[in-house]
Formats: sequence, C-alpha cells, structure tokens
Amino acid sequence: MDIDQQVLVYLLSLAIRGKRPQDFVIGEADWKSIFEQAVSHDVYALMYPAVKDLSPEYGPDRDLMLKWERAVLFAGMTQIQHMEKLGEVFRCFNDAGIPVVALKGIVLRELYPQPELRTMADVDILVRDEHKKRAKNLLLCMGYVEDDSDFKHTVLRYADLVIELHNMLMSHESLKAAECFEKSIWSSTAPAQINGMPVLLLSSDDSLLYMFLHLAEHIASYGFGLRQLCDIVIFIESYKDKLDWDYLYSHIKAFGIERFVFAVFVTCHKLFGMELPNGLFCREVADHPYLEVFINDILSGGVHGHTDFSRHIGNSLLRYVNYDGSENSSGKIKYYISFLFPTADRLRKRYSYARRSPFLIPAAWLHRLLYNICRKNFVSIVRTAFLHPRRSLATFEERTGLLRWLNLK
Repeated sequence: MDIDQQVLVYLLSLAIRGKRPQDFVIGEADWKSIFEQAVSHDVYALMYPAVKDLSPEYGPDRDLMLKWERAVLFAGMTQIQHMEKLGEVFRCFNDAGIPVVALKGIVLRELYPQPELRTMADVDILVRDEHKKRAKNLLLCMGYVEDDSDFKHTVLRYADLVIELHNMLMSHESLKAAECFEKSIWSSTAPAQINGMPVLLLSSDDSLLYMFLHLAEHIASYGFGLRQLCDIVIFIESYKDKLDWDYLYSHIKAFGIERFVFAVFVTCHKLFGMELPNGLFCREVADHPYLEVFINDILSGGVHGHTDFSRHIGNSLLRYVNYDGSENSSGKIKYYISFLFPTADRLRKRYSYARRSPFLIPAAWLHRLLYNICRKNFVSIVRTAFLHPRRSLATFEERTGLLRWLNLK
C-alpha cells in the first residue's frame, strides 16, 4: 500500500468503530487522491467523522473539506429518504401477507455508529419464489419501474431508489452446495424491525455465509472494494459471541470457498486489525505471494471492481475470452473472435435464452452488440479493448492467476 492508501484504511478502520484519531501525524499524503479513492470505494461518508476530527495542519485543505462535507450531507439525506420509501414498501408487503427478508446493506447499516453514513447503491430483499410475481406487481403499482430481470432477481427503480427483488440469493451453477443452503435459510429466519419496519432477517451464521458467497461471486466477475471488507469486519465484531464457527467452517468447505474466505479473514486482520477466531488464521494463505495480489485487487478495484476502462475490459475478458497469451496474429484473432462472439456458457444471464436454445446464439450476439452500443461509454470501451488491448490483457492475466489461487476458476 502507498501512503494514501494507508491513511485511507487507517481512518476508515477508526471511523467504522466509532473511534477518533489520537495524535495522528500524516506524512506526504495527497488528500485529493485519498478523497477520490474513498469515493471509488464508496466509503467517503463512512470515514468522514474521523477525517473531520483531524488537526487542520494534517487534514484536507478547506476547499476539499467543504466538498467532502457537502457530499456526506447529501449522501446522508439520500439514505434517510430511501429508508422512508422502504418503510412504505415493507408495510405494503406486510399488509399483503408477503414475508420479506432484508439483505446486505439495509441490515448491515444498522451495525455502524452512524447508519446513514453506510451508503447503499441499491436495496436487496428476498421473497419466496411463489410470491415474486405478486411482490413485483405491488411495487409496479407503487410507481416502481422494472429495469432488468433474470431467473434470480428483478431490478425495479423509483427515482433514485433501486430495489433488487430476489427470489434466489445466488446462481446455483456457479458455487457448490449453494442450492441446498438456499433451501434451508427460510427455516432459520427471524422477525425483526429496521427503523420500525417489519422484516425477516437471516440468522447471523447464514448472513455471514451469504456475505462470503456474494463476495466470491463478485471477485470471480469484477471484484469488490473496501466497503465490503468493512461490512465483514463490523459484522464479525458485532456477532463474534453468537457465531457458530463449526457450522460456518463446514459450509464454507462445502461451498468450495475455503481459501477465498481465509484470504478475506487475513486481509481484514492485516488492514483493519480484526481479531480472528482460533483456527481461522491460515499461515499458508498469509505467507503466499498472491495475498498481496488479492489486497491490491481490492484496493485498486473500488466498490464495484472496475475503476477504469482497462480494468473493466480485463474483467469482461474473464467471462468472454479464451486467450492463450500469444502475441502472434493467430492469437490476437482468437482474442477478438472470442470477445465479439462468446460461447453460450460465457454469455451473461441477460442472454440466458441462448443457453436454453443454442440456435438463438446469433440473436444473443446481436442483442449484446445493440445493448453495448446504447451505453454511454461504448466508444471508450471499444477503444480500450481493440486499440490498447495489452493493459486489459495484463489485468485479465493477473486476475486469472488470482482466481485460480483462490480456487474460484
């Protein structure tokens, strides 16, 4: 880590625990860079209380501090408004007799010293498969508009509030034993209230398992950032006396994500000083050269795993491209062909009809092309992928090695 990243992680570690910096002297830190990285990881609001308590001689200059303060104020007001809208949604579901499980950010935010500073890009909720259609129709009647849909969830939007309505937690084809886990979670849910809203919550053990499974899916596609690590740290420190580590370890092993979870534990210990339960510090993982690659992947990826077009394309190659590292004409031709015309099993779930009906693969290629042409960053993506492929290929090759080490590829 460079000095800016060290300052970012140190202040974030204090802020998520409600602590303030004491006698903290900063060297040659670039506060503009720190702020930009905090924004890319969506932790600028979380760490603000620690930043504002710094001595003026060590903290950001007045203009940057004012910009930071305004961004945090706006983020906090937005989160409060979102929670009010969600109250209406949950009350509507409750009146209709639809059990709903609150997931991820909406639950985790309550564990932070100032919940409104734990921002959410969207809200994830889970309903039973037989209730999904009715739940979706209720949201449509409330003015929400459908954005996207697949076999796992439907995305609906009302102004700037995005709800992901899940009938499944994850893709069963991508992780071992996931289907059995998903069938069992409803039996261990418990009624709760979030800001006075009636909801169901996963058990603490299942919540942590789902967080790990979700992160494993994320790093296998694009990656994840510091905010997700903060969630792991704050959750484990909040529930450390309630977690059944034997249950957790047996499921982690069954899912095939054992090394990945050990890497997350060691990283949380190394960056945030999180104490690890006995037996969960893996020396083999801690001493392996790929641990630094893992940490750098998190630090450079931002909250969604793609901070620039080269990384974005490199991550896309993980899904679409069979590349052998060859620099000759034949290798490059294979690279372009597999990027433009991926096989059905590598296409996103948006084009899942091509998996069910292989004769529709050409239609899926056309659908994919038209979808991407309509994106505002299409020109930049094409320029990066075809005119400057080496940077993207470097990301692709490094992340391929990392995922193989983590046993996720």
